[in-house]
Amino acid sequence: MSALNPMDDAVSRATNGHDAVEDMGSTTSLINRDLIRYARHIVLPGFGQEAQRRLRDSRVLVVGAGGLGSPVLLYLSAAGVGYLTILDDDVVDESNLQRQVIHRQADVGRPKALSAKDAVQRLNPHLVAEAVVARLGTDNALDLVKDHDLILDCTDNFTTRYLASDAAEITGTPLVWGTILQYQGQLSVFWPDRGPMLRDLFPEVPAADSVPSAVVGGTFGPVVGQVGSMMATEAVKVLTGIGTPAVGKLVVVDALGVGARTLSFAADPDRASVTQLPEAE
Repeated sequence: MSALNPMDDAVSRATNGHDAVEDMGSTTSLINRDLIRYARHIVLPGFGQEAQRRLRDSRVLVVGAGGLGSPVLLYLSAAGVGYLTILDDDVVDESNLQRQVIHRQADVGRPKALSAKDAVQRLNPHLVAEAVVARLGTDNALDLVKDHDLILDCTDNFTTRYLASDAAEITGTPLVWGTILQYQGQLSVFWPDRGPMLRDLFPEVPAADSVPSAVVGGTFGPVVGQVGSMMATEAVKVLTGIGTPAVGKLVVVDALGVGARTLSFAADPDRASVTQLPEAE
């Protein structure tokens, strides 16, 4: 993963002129501002300056700036991820505000990608954020994914979910995946060559009308924040190397029950590897 490489030019420019803390274990040390801002990370056992540098040097693609994308983007920007690309082709609707906490009343009618970009830069002006007002498709998926260290799939339709997983498998990019249905949620980490992928867990793309949409079936706002925060946790684990990511695990969250349970699954030995993206549906 390129998260261990020196930070990109944009982030490097942002740190010029600040005193760096000497550390021979890194090509680019944390600056004093970072030591103050991320102090509660740095003092964590097993985290320290090295994990924080890896976050700063990471490029992350978040597909979807709605319900799940809201906590994902807010926590990753607060955590110190250096470069965020926000991909979404939708606009903010007033009905979104019940659960899509990254947007404000004043953002109604604006593209979600632009609204989310403004929000993360208000929260952390030191990161580089790029808004892409577009849908993930066969024409842009590979180029977008291969330019990042990690993808987070925060979308709400089956076609995009499988496309993101296929692009991750082709490029060898880890993917944090989550989904919500009413009071429940699921999440997993699909990491090519380290564990099973989405097509191992769910081999066939479900019909678009096989589950009720949020408009028809509703969505419990707090469970969106719960699952999105768990996705952000998995992303930080993947990017920094701390802990054990949910590779080969399906975490099932029940907001009306007592919490979450974890199921294990393995790669299908008979499934052919994905080598090209499917035709657009």
